[in-house]
Amino acid sequence: MVQESEGTLDARGHLNVDFPVPQADETDTSDYSYRLEAQVTDSSRRTIDGAGSFVATRGTVVANADPDRYVYNKGDLAKIRITTTDYDGHPVAAPVQLQFVERTWTKNRNRRMPMSTTTRNMRCMNGRSPTQT
Repeated sequence: MVQESEGTLDARGHLNVDFPVPQADETDTSDYSYRLEAQVTDSSRRTIDGAGSFVATRGTVVANADPDRYVYNKGDLAKIRITTTDYDGHPVAAPVQLQFVERTWTKNRNRRMPMSTTTRNMRCMNGRSPTQT
């Protein structure tokens, strides 16, 4: 648990909570996810639970890869739209490194098991076509 406190709801049933997000350490490689859990007891002593969560990020850019469809046949050309935005959803230019991973599966005693993985790295800079690395 990071922090615990109590408060009282206002006349509209609201309580504003300030939470100072700790600074990221230089060795951190991931964002942090926080969850706020609240229990409210009404006048009849009934307790209601609620929760919400948020991400504290180290970066300023979100990258998304959206293929034009879910399934492709061997030999098809997969068309994938790469977008980068800030956390408010506004487009931003950013260098992107793409990594295509091919996974091959085999059946083993009625279970599908990974057999091999092949990776191909590509880079895309500011909307220009990707180049293989």
